[in-house]
Amino acid sequence: MTEILSLALFYGFSFYLIPVFGIKGVVIAHLVRYIIYGLVVFFLVMRYLNRKEYN
Repeated sequence: MTEILSLALFYGFSFYLIPVFGIKGVVIAHLVRYIIYGLVVFFLVMRYLNRKEYN
């Protein structure tokens, strides 16, 4: 599930950033994608760990 989100983010950011920044837009798209992806994974792991504490 998170890999699909990661791929969709990369495609979307690349689509918008390449016309503006050229090849540098791909690098920026990767950076933004990994930041968002990292936050999503962190949130999901913390949510999972919080559930385990209460059970």
